[in-house]
Order: sequence, then structure tokens, then C-alpha cells
Amino acid sequence: MTARTSTNRSAPRAPARGTPRVAPRTPARGTPARGTVSTGSAQRFAAKVRRRRRNRLLVGATAITIGLVCGWLLFASPLFAVQRVQVLGLHRVPLADVRAVAEQDVGRSMALTSTQAVAERVVRVPLVLSARVDRRWPSTLVVTVVEREPIAAVAATGGGVALVDADGVVVETVGTGAVPAGLPLLDVDVRKAGAASLRAARDVSDAIPAPLRAGVKTVTATSPDAVSFVLADGTRVLWGSAQDARAKAATLLAVHPKPLSRPVTIDISAPDAPALTAHG
Repeated sequence: MTARTSTNRSAPRAPARGTPRVAPRTPARGTPARGTVSTGSAQRFAAKVRRRRRNRLLVGATAITIGLVCGWLLFASPLFAVQRVQVLGLHRVPLADVRAVAEQDVGRSMALTSTQAVAERVVRVPLVLSARVDRRWPSTLVVTVVEREPIAAVAATGGGVALVDADGVVVETVGTGAVPAGLPLLDVDVRKAGAASLRAARDVSDAIPAPLRAGVKTVTATSPDAVSFVLADGTRVLWGSAQDARAKAATLLAVHPKPLSRPVTIDISAPDAPALTAHG
């Protein structure tokens, strides 16, 4: 009796009829398999990264060097330090007085010099009304001065006539007959009445009608609202403030068209309602 022996090894299943066979894909010779980087590519990439890093470091170092050089030139180099001060606009103020305060910054960096501080020092010089300071690179400061200009003449305390500006500052003291043409002689105590009274008196002096102006000896002001003057015939005019000058001038000519035989007081502080008062 012959025994049958069976095995569990199974034979490979044949593909179904009509199904195409697909052979396994093998990479071409010299081509790296997917998911791998060749040694040459890695070296080239690393070299590229190193070059970029060196370039960034070089650019940064160059920028820092340029900044340091520019900073030294601007803030420490004598090339951009104040070497000269030019002063413009002087007539009365001595040049030496302005230079004495403006040239305190000679040798200092132009960039670090405060033009406002220089101007503030110049304004403290007597008879300087205002000052402007500009930089003229590389090494010059230009100081432009506006001097105080007289607007009127008043009696000086120690004798003579003081020429005063709009703030009541004495610009010059001259003799009685040396008052410049165009400056009215005003009767104003600036210390008591203030500079505003002086300006009001000057404005009224300019507003007096031309036919009457030649006979006016002086214009008086005890306050900005109390300006008066005396005409050639002895008539006293109470003008009031410097406001409504045109209306007041027209009213004065209407009520005083010609010299009067007897002096009176004319109050035109309210030009719509003038008042005449005869002298006793």
C-alpha cells in the first residue's frame, strides 16, 4: 500500500488572463534613488550657505565701518567743526559784541552746535531785537541780526532826546535838534505809561490829518486809551485810543475846518458823537 504525501507549499498564482504584467522599476545608472542626496549636491549646498554667510558678514562689517567713519567725520573731525562765524544785518550794534557770544562754539562739531542756543545768546546783546543762526556747511555759522529801530523821540531823563523803539528801549540819545526826520516827538513817560502807550501815541501821530499835522507840537499819551495833542491855535484834541483813526480824522476836520479864534477842547474819542468844550 502506497501512502500519499501532501505539502502545504502553494504554487504562485498565475495572473488572470488579459492582465498586463508590470516589471519592477529600477533607477537609471548614476541616478540617486528617491529620498537620497548625492554627496556632491550636499557639498555644493553647504558651500553656497557658507558663501552667503560670509557675504552677510562682509556687508555688515562694511556698513559698520562706513557708519563709524561718517560719525567720526561728522562729530569729531575738524573738517565739520565750526571754524567761522559770519554776521549780517549790523548797523548800530558793534560787530565785536555779537562775535563775542556767537564764536563760543568755534571748534565744536557743526552737527552738535545748537543754532537756537547761539541765537538766544545773540539776542541778549543790547539793541539786538532778534537773531537767526543758520549752518553753512562744512564749517560756517551765519548769524542774521535784526536791530532795534527807533519809532519815536521822547525826552531823555538826563537831558536831550531819547530815540526809542516799539518796546520803549532807548536806541540812541541825541540833542534836541538832532532828531532824525520822520520821528515824531512824543510826550510819553514810558516807565509809567508803558510801551503800549508809546505805540498808541505813534499811531495817532501818523493818523493826524495832513492839514493839521504841521501845527502839532507834540502828542501826549498817559495810557493806550488816552492820547491827546494840541493844535497850532491852542485847540486841545482828545483822541482817545488809536482805534477808528480814519473816522476820528474825518470828524476832526469836520468840526475844526480852520483855526479858531478861541482855543477849545475837542473830544473825538467817540467819532460819531464829538464834543466841544470852550476854554474858560
